[in-house]
Amino acid sequence: MFEPLGGRRVDHPDRKADNLCELTDKGRGQARVAGERIRQLLGNKGTISVIVSPFERTQQTLYSLQQNLGNVAVRCVYIDPRVREQEFGNFQEDMKRHSADAAEVGRFYYRRPTGESGADVYDRAAAFWDSLLGLGLQPFEAFRPMRQVPPADEALLVVTHGLTMRLLLMRYFNWSPQTFDAVYNPGNCDSWVLVKNEEHRSYEIAPEQCSPPCMPWATRQVQLEMDGGTAADRTVNDYTIVDYLSLPQPRTSHPEKAMAQLIAGHKHELDFSRLDGPEERKKAIDEVKGRCTQTHVDKTAVSSINWWCGKISKEGVELRMDNNVTNRRASLRHIKKEMM
Repeated sequence: MFEPLGGRRVDHPDRKADNLCELTDKGRGQARVAGERIRQLLGNKGTISVIVSPFERTQQTLYSLQQNLGNVAVRCVYIDPRVREQEFGNFQEDMKRHSADAAEVGRFYYRRPTGESGADVYDRAAAFWDSLLGLGLQPFEAFRPMRQVPPADEALLVVTHGLTMRLLLMRYFNWSPQTFDAVYNPGNCDSWVLVKNEEHRSYEIAPEQCSPPCMPWATRQVQLEMDGGTAADRTVNDYTIVDYLSLPQPRTSHPEKAMAQLIAGHKHELDFSRLDGPEERKKAIDEVKGRCTQTHVDKTAVSSINWWCGKISKEGVELRMDNNVTNRRASLRHIKKEMM
C-alpha cells in the first residue's frame, strides 16, 4: 500500500484501501462460474434476494455472477457492512510476525494493531443473524415499497468473504473457537449452502450442494496416549483428525468416530484454498480422507485422546476427562470397555 522512505510514508501510485481492491480478470471469470452453479442449483428459475459486503471486490463478484444467472431473477440487493471482511489493519507491518502471534494466541482472539480480531467480527456476525432470523425480519424490508408483498424468494444469497463465512457459520451452529480455528477458508468463489430442515425449523449445511460438494474443510491436531505396562512405557503420538466438521457436536465427546478419521502426524499441508478451482480442492480433500483408511491405530491400546496438544495443563485435561462430574466423553479412557 505504501513504501517507507526515511521514516515517512510515500504514496504509491497503485495504493488503494482494502475495501476498494477490485477483482482480476480471473476473479471475474470465477464469479461467472459461480453464477452458473447457482443457476443450476435453483433449476434456472425463481427469484433470490442478495446481501452483499460493501467491499468493491464482493460487489464486482455479485455483478459478475449475475451475468450467468439465466432465468433466476434478483429481486433486491442489500449492502450490509456487517458481512464485510475482517479489518486487518496496516498490511505493511510485519505480517509474518503477526501470523505467528495469531497462531500462538489463536486466530479467533488475536487482534492486529488497528485491525479486528475474529471475536470482533463474530460480534457483528451475531448481530447479522439476530436481525435476519431472531425476529423474523428481513433487512431488505427497510427499502421495500409500501404495500408491495412479493412472493417468497427461493433463496437468500450472501456475497461475503472467506473468514466472515466461517464466522457466520460459527455463530449459527455454535462452534467453539477451537472449531473455528480448525476450519479453513473456502477457495475463491466457493459456496457453502444451508437448507431448511422443516421438522426442526432450523438450517443445516447441505454438503452435496456446496462447492466443492463436501462439508467445509476442517482438520484438528490431537495426540493419542498409548497404553504401556507402566507409566514410563506409555507413548504419546501425534495425529490429525480430518473432515472434522463431520463429527457430531460436541465433537470432543465422540472419540470413537474421531478415531476413524485420523492421519498420522501434524506437519501436513492441508490448506487447499489456493488450489485452482473447486474440482482440484475436492480431489485434494478426497485424497486426504482416503489416507484415513490406511492409518492403522489399535484402538484397544489407546489410553486417551488429548484434544489440546499441550496447550493446557495436565490438570486442565484431567478436569475435562472426569466424566463422572462433567458428563463429558472427551477421552477414550472411560469408554474402552464399550469398544472392546
